[in-house]
Amino acid sequence: MQEILILALLVLCCTGLGGYLVKIFTESKFLDCAELIGICFVVGYGVLGWLVFFLGISGLLAPIPLAITLVCGAMGVGFVYQPLHDLALRLTAWRPSRMECFLLFLCLLVVFFDLLEAYSPPADADSLAYHFALPKQYLAAKEIFFFPQALEKATPLLIQMTYIPALALGGEKAMTLWVSFSGWVAAGLIFIYSKKFLPSTWAIALSLIFLTTPAVIYGGGTGQVETRIAMFVIVGAFAVSTVISSGSGRYAALAGLMAGFYMGAKFYGIIFAVACGILILFRKAGIRNAALFSLVAIIAGAQWYVWIWFHTGDPVFPNLYGVLK
Repeated sequence: MQEILILALLVLCCTGLGGYLVKIFTESKFLDCAELIGICFVVGYGVLGWLVFFLGISGLLAPIPLAITLVCGAMGVGFVYQPLHDLALRLTAWRPSRMECFLLFLCLLVVFFDLLEAYSPPADADSLAYHFALPKQYLAAKEIFFFPQALEKATPLLIQMTYIPALALGGEKAMTLWVSFSGWVAAGLIFIYSKKFLPSTWAIALSLIFLTTPAVIYGGGTGQVETRIAMFVIVGAFAVSTVISSGSGRYAALAGLMAGFYMGAKFYGIIFAVACGILILFRKAGIRNAALFSLVAIIAGAQWYVWIWFHTGDPVFPNLYGVLK
């Protein structure tokens, strides 16, 4: 029961952290209630990982500071009460067709098997050796320390930072439940955004296809980060498309936030950030929006590169080590 409560607190915290920032990074005329809540959660997920990093370098990785962070984040849900209310009304009024019910049943079947995986002890090698092992070691030390990997590289760990509150407050089961839940979010975003262009039946079908791809089946319920990075890519792509069509500075900042979080989760995020920046630069109000995009991306994701540079002399170790040493 405790792990369920911690999972609920984490969901509320991410939604609330996004709720604090929603008016800064969005404009209501471009969004409906489902899109707004989806963006709030994804923004809050990245912000939670960003905050835990600074708790870690301050030596505050302990249950009380982490619980305070989650509770303070959850209080931000009040800022999105109306969209949540509207979304609840929409869901209760929805009358799915037979085909939609069948597809939803298949989605729930996939979720059921994911829950079985979540309640089982972690078994994949990457999670046991790295993705889940590091949060456990950080908690034991109450701080983040540099973890060199022989013959490999240093890695940004923004997503693994979100595992730490779950592990500290609810144990291993809370962490694996949180991992599984966050792995479903990208499928929900696919439904939300594809429904803008497709009937509900096809939108659900696309989400089901995503949930049953080998990468999601294998990695969605483990500590691997790719399924969770997909959240940042989907919202970032939406933000970039909005910037292209409207020239909105707020959505340039939102795109920068998503690119920064991707950068903070994996080195490949640099490629995503450059691609988004180029698209924004050569559109309406391009110089202003590209500058805003870059500034927010640096704030959201650069701390890991500074940290890695401090320990190795190379912010993308070992890619530039021979040049910078």
